[in-house]
Amino acid sequence: MRPESTRVSREIPPGVPWHRAAVESTLFLGNCVHLNARLESGERVIAEVPRDQNHFAEGDSVCIHWQPSDELRFE
Repeated sequence: MRPESTRVSREIPPGVPWHRAAVESTLFLGNCVHLNARLESGERVIAEVPRDQNHFAEGDSVCIHWQPSDELRFE
């Protein structure tokens, strides 16, 4: 998943794939924030969050979700 296609919320999103994660850090990039999180499986993920929607802090429990049409799979 590309960071710009990945979404973050505190609540479980209805009707889309999601995983529980913990926020590890955020990086302000001017027009957006890259939120670095660790999934319960141990994998890391980066989500691009609009700067005015960055209400997340290190240690927060979040749901990482996306639209199925944004998935790219490599075999």
